[in-house]
Amino acid sequence: MLPDAVRERIGQEWLNGVQRGFSIAEISHRGCDFLELAEACEIRLRKLLGLSNTQTVLFMQGGATTQFSMVPMNFGLGGYLVNGHWSRKAYQVATDINPDAVLFGESLIDGRFLPVEQSARQLRYLHLASNETIHGVQWPGLPAWLTDFNTPLIADMSSDIASRVIDYGQFGLVYAGAQKNLGIAGLTVVIASRELLAQTRSDLPVMLQYRKFAKHDSMFNTPPTFAWYVTDLVLQWLEQQGGIAAIEQSNRNKAKALYAAIDASDFYTNSIHPDWRSTMNAAFCCPSEELDGLFVQLANREGLQGLKGHRVIGGLRASLYNAMPIASVNTLVSFMQEFARRHG
Repeated sequence: MLPDAVRERIGQEWLNGVQRGFSIAEISHRGCDFLELAEACEIRLRKLLGLSNTQTVLFMQGGATTQFSMVPMNFGLGGYLVNGHWSRKAYQVATDINPDAVLFGESLIDGRFLPVEQSARQLRYLHLASNETIHGVQWPGLPAWLTDFNTPLIADMSSDIASRVIDYGQFGLVYAGAQKNLGIAGLTVVIASRELLAQTRSDLPVMLQYRKFAKHDSMFNTPPTFAWYVTDLVLQWLEQQGGIAAIEQSNRNKAKALYAAIDASDFYTNSIHPDWRSTMNAAFCCPSEELDGLFVQLANREGLQGLKGHRVIGGLRASLYNAMPIASVNTLVSFMQEFARRHG
């Protein structure tokens, strides 16, 4: 979901042009107009997220799925914490590249990971997904037992980057598809330690080398210019909302209202431990699959879209990304209460 102000501005600038009558999709990525936009976008991102000069920001293509491959290709043997579908997918892709990739911890709902083996200390990196969109599980923070390891942490933050205050200095590398909270599909933001990037391989195909993208300021080839432009507009909108701390409070308020409605009902269920519930994606279900289907059908009629759960687990799912207003959550809660009254 894009903020209304961003959608309106895209429409205006598409027709009227950002400069000299051309839309952003029609100008050269090598021209001064786009280079100025790209520089401004990175400055905004750095300021909003509190990044240091020791970190490199890359704007790449391919989405998180490409990053699943690039991470093990560039860094070597890694260990994977799995607490949902996407962290497991990252692990599975890693084993295709390096069969010795280590699944050294796993938990689906409550954060009680299996004991970490001493061998984890020999790994080149430890990987996690900060938020699992399908299961509605989110790391509330990094536990001491994880940060105690002298091993770079790599995180897939596709679904909660810029949604809450995070110390990005704790991570060696973070990657995030832009389409949840930073813009539209087509752009992937990578934040990496300069020191760690210097250790990556240089004998890979050029489009799979982090260092190649860093050397060419993310413009080794033609970047996804329109998606980059939309991200810049979203970052401007975030500034206008008061920054990341303000948007985090908004997101917490939305999640609190929805989970309160679920917990207050004996009709809806959510299996995630409260400490690990996602502020971005709330997965829940009715007493039966038939009622789940009816819920989606009737919700669609009321203009409440996208509530069908992912095919992996079924049920229902409400996504509460940054641009979702609290009024929409309140509308959903009212619908849920009425649906439970009629069908409970």
